[in-house]
Amino acid sequence: MPAQHRQTNDSGNNQLSAYLCDLPVHEPDPAARLALIQSSMRRNKPKGPTRGAGALPVLASQLPPLLHQVLTPIAAHATHLLFDTVITNVPLPDMEVSLDGARLHQLYPLVPLPAGHALSIAACPYRDNVHIGLLANRSALPDIEKLHYALPHALAELDDLAQ
Repeated sequence: MPAQHRQTNDSGNNQLSAYLCDLPVHEPDPAARLALIQSSMRRNKPKGPTRGAGALPVLASQLPPLLHQVLTPIAAHATHLLFDTVITNVPLPDMEVSLDGARLHQLYPLVPLPAGHALSIAACPYRDNVHIGLLANRSALPDIEKLHYALPHALAELDDLAQ
């Protein structure tokens, strides 16, 4: 599963990076789950975003347009062999946003779900809240409702750990 990480580069723009990380869904203890993910990411990040299989999305943007056009369909059919879940974090600036005078209170992000993949999860911190958007392939996850009900419980467990 690639964990996408956006960081601000020297020009002030976001920079996309991707890392493969096993999700310890078998682990019942929330502290142990978090520690396993953090450990995996600590091993990945020093290598940089252009190393390993997680680098494919990052390196794709470096290809000449014609080569990108030829290779994208091929890569799209093979990515499910590397991962089936995409999780990303897209932080927004801590500023009030409005449209025609109506204040934005909530923003639920969606990450496109590539063909053959099961799930995409996007977290979007905005002001004092984190909004989470899920997009699932019903044939890959026929019981996706379980995640809908389990997610608030899992977040509450992490919140309890933080306090």
